[in-house]
Amino acid sequence: CYLTDDPAEADRVLAERILPVVHRPEAVLRERLPIGSADGFIAKLLAYRDAGVRRVYIWPVADESRQLELFAERVLPALAA
Repeated sequence: CYLTDDPAEADRVLAERILPVVHRPEAVLRERLPIGSADGFIAKLLAYRDAGVRRVYIWPVADESRQLELFAERVLPALAA
């Protein structure tokens, strides 16, 4: 995961950090991975929950401490509602 409101930064993180090591089509990764805005992250997690997923591991691909802080501040409250 990687939270950012900057689409260019999200694209850069996907291209530099994810695509070289996860050998899946870019379109599939864009659809499934929470890289981008908090709203997009929340939507993906809610969709997974609605599909029956009971556990998700949060794995920031860069700036780990800050990303976990952003997750706690911007994503978790929406999931608790």
